[in-house]
Amino acid sequence: MYVTCYFTKDNNPKLGLLPLILIINVDTKQIVVNNEEMEEIGAGWYRYNFTLFDSSKNYVIRCDGTTQLSDSERWAWGGNDSLSHDEVDLILNENEKINRILGLVHQNIFIDNTSYDSFGNLISARVRLYSKASSVGTDDDVLSSYILYANCTEGGKFTSWMQIEI
Repeated sequence: MYVTCYFTKDNNPKLGLLPLILIINVDTKQIVVNNEEMEEIGAGWYRYNFTLFDSSKNYVIRCDGTTQLSDSERWAWGGNDSLSHDEVDLILNENEKINRILGLVHQNIFIDNTSYDSFGNLISARVRLYSKASSVGTDDDVLSSYILYANCTEGGKFTSWMQIEI
């Protein structure tokens, strides 16, 4: 089964994109397709051959036209059942939380903007979590950013550690 999405830029069909598609099984909340590229078919339309489609299951689908588009034109979503847009958003937001948890257990992270005290202890830094390994260290596909703070008393010892989402 082909999943299709239509993208515009400034309300005109957008050609030459490499959109990504995310498909989640509604019942199991499992990601079935994780940000795979779609194929352009013309006039602003793109498709993805969803070979794992099972008509007895319900899916939510999010297509990302990428940062070449403004936020208002970047995203398309839907499903194969009667879910409302609010229900689709709820499921997709839950998936976003799962990706953050994966980042917090050190999958696709980048630490920069570091500061050290006179003992050489790290006392602050920015940590960014990414949805794709190929984007680590860039400004693309950032799921969330955090600032780390540590209070240190001597070399190699800290009394507290704080991580705040920014």
